[in-house]
Amino acid sequence: MGPPGTASQVVFTPDQEAVIAVVKGLAKDFDNSPGYMRIWPITDDGVLADEPFEIDIRPPMGGLTFSLSQIPGRNAFVGSDVVPGAIVVDMTYGAGNTTIKPLNITNNKGNCWSVTAPKTGTYFISDLLNEFINEVQLDDDLNPSLLRQYPMPKMGPNEAVV
Repeated sequence: MGPPGTASQVVFTPDQEAVIAVVKGLAKDFDNSPGYMRIWPITDDGVLADEPFEIDIRPPMGGLTFSLSQIPGRNAFVGSDVVPGAIVVDMTYGAGNTTIKPLNITNNKGNCWSVTAPKTGTYFISDLLNEFINEVQLDDDLNPSLLRQYPMPKMGPNEAVV
């Protein structure tokens, strides 16, 4: 959602205890301009905290995160990230203890959109520059793996939303 250096998405944590803003880094200068998440806890009064947690996202973990999709029943997300292909953002132990697990997807060129598929228990991520829809599965410890790649010839940006 937009070029590097811009916001990607704003979402609530699955436990509804915080708001997350995701910003893509600058691929030519991740050292000085990494991707990041800012996470604002929500007070008991329903107000965002004055100071957010900030989590830098740099290669090989990621850096160009475009979308996050909630993992049902977990305080975690599966996301698309152009650097590795996909990431898992695990907030099981709170926002301040967030871990990121990358999934390197071979031939990844432009993974952008992600969606949760409750019926299959998997996640789909579109790569509009490589004309694939990637299906990602998780084990019980939220380790991601690539289950399948579905070729989508002539998929353009308008068709890339999964």
